[in-house]
Amino acid sequence: MVTSIAIICVNYNTHEHLNRYIMSINDAVFHSDNEIFLDIFIIENSTVKKNISDDLYECLNKKINIKTIFSDNNGYFPSIQNAIKKIGLNLLNYKYTIVSNVDLEIDVQFFSRLKSLRLNKSTGVIAPNIISKISGVKKNPKIKKRPSRIKLYINKILFYSPLTYIILNYFHSLRKRRSKYSKIAELFDQEAYAAHGAFMIFTTTFFQKNELKYPIFLFGEEIYVAEVCRCSGLRTLFVSNIIVYDHGGASTSKIKSSEYCEKNSEALSYLLNKYF
Repeated sequence: MVTSIAIICVNYNTHEHLNRYIMSINDAVFHSDNEIFLDIFIIENSTVKKNISDDLYECLNKKINIKTIFSDNNGYFPSIQNAIKKIGLNLLNYKYTIVSNVDLEIDVQFFSRLKSLRLNKSTGVIAPNIISKISGVKKNPKIKKRPSRIKLYINKILFYSPLTYIILNYFHSLRKRRSKYSKIAELFDQEAYAAHGAFMIFTTTFFQKNELKYPIFLFGEEIYVAEVCRCSGLRTLFVSNIIVYDHGGASTSKIKSSEYCEKNSEALSYLLNKYF
């Protein structure tokens, strides 16, 4: 049986990453049983907009269709949401819809393992095992348990200025490097509160009950999706053997620290007001 999959990815001035990402997808299709049909929608938010190269097109498996959607830079989820409406994309036509950045690579067994999953009907989102190419840190499950309002409010305070953010980030990185949990992949699948926003796999069930309506430019997508799942009686499942490699913040690393703090604070304010 053919499995239809959509990948909706956002590119912002990271065309080299995009090309590598597309090639890793192509390799994974080649190593699957070929019983998949894949539509890739590239949302081109870059200041200098480009199509992928003709050479790359010529290398692609015939099971892959690519459409580039040129857009103003409205942010991560808002750009995705606008593109879905612009082209009239019906996500109920796909068994899985992947929303992602492009500074990634997927494992060659990605599609064959995704196809072999036997999911409970309550599963709305799959969190793959995201591994940092730089540090080896495992980024999923992103959040295991639902945070309290107090914790989110404290985080919002810590984003008050670039200085407090730098201090926070230093101690967070130190803790992650010392943590055995962050260096060793989980060997079992488990329910989690939130998946990492860099790469989320949505099931058809999610879109039968919900649509994406996150108005914030950047950050907070993990908690937003987790809360949408919670409110609609769905769950997020971490799957250890579905692997994605992360090259790390190609777009977000270009944001000035003051803007980074401002956008995180904006996201936390929205989430606190709407869900907590």
